[in-house]
Amino acid sequence: MKILLGKIMYEHNLSIRQVALHTGLSSSTIQKVMREDSNPTMRTLEQISKGLKIPFESLYSLDE
Repeated sequence: MKILLGKIMYEHNLSIRQVALHTGLSSSTIQKVMREDSNPTMRTLEQISKGLKIPFESLYSLDE
């Protein structure tokens, strides 16, 4: 599973700080998810999708 947060942020011209403010997550968490340095929980991905008002499914790709 590939997390597409970096791509989404680029397409919407969002900074790590802006995403953190929208989602209530820390900047370091956003950065780790964006760089795929961590394996985010479903709850974290749900907070991101709700905070950015995007469908949950658009946050990841099953293609490797």
